[in-house]
Amino acid sequence: MKTIIISTDFSAAATNAMNYAIDMAKAINASVLLFHVYQVPVSISDTPVLLLSVDDLKKMQKKKLQK
Repeated sequence: MKTIIISTDFSAAATNAMNYAIDMAKAINASVLLFHVYQVPVSISDTPVLLLSVDDLKKMQKKKLQK
């Protein structure tokens, strides 16, 4: 079984590459695995910094994935 793993950060370039890979998968009858990883920002300073919560990050990435 052929599988094409597509990594993405949902940028314009990554979206173009994803579309190309999907067309290629159709041409060679392969399955597709979409892979996205995001990093939880960590602040190391003496001054408190307001960051998004992990749940907010997950929600944002799920919306991008559904789009």
